[in-house]
Amino acid sequence: MSQVVRIPADVEMADKVLGPFTARQLLLLTVPVLLLYVVYGATRSWLPLPIFLAFAIPVAGAAALLALGRRDGIGMDAFVLAALRQRMSPSRRVAAPEGVRPAPEWVTATQGTAPRPRSRPRRCGYRPRR
Repeated sequence: MSQVVRIPADVEMADKVLGPFTARQLLLLTVPVLLLYVVYGATRSWLPLPIFLAFAIPVAGAAALLALGRRDGIGMDAFVLAALRQRMSPSRRVAAPEGVRPAPEWVTATQGTAPRPRSRPRRCGYRPRR
């Protein structure tokens, strides 16, 4: 016998691990908190607490923004990672998986003798009415 099974509409939603947080958000929040705890333990004997908090609050805020923030439906961590990848990638790409061959000899031989382009573009003949 067949049975009717209801499928929830939000199957793409990430699983909540602890309260409203996903595992990825917990990882992104836990690592900076642990690092700040270690730094505080190493510097508490000679660094006053208000000075440490002046350093720790912006770091914790940035970590919270990165872990919990969303833009255009994308988590802020993925958004920042995509922005870094785009910034670090070459600005021009060539569809040549075998590599780009060097220019022919006749092109490189006349490279220095080509006329320079004009600094101002030519008029196309269009003149607005006055």
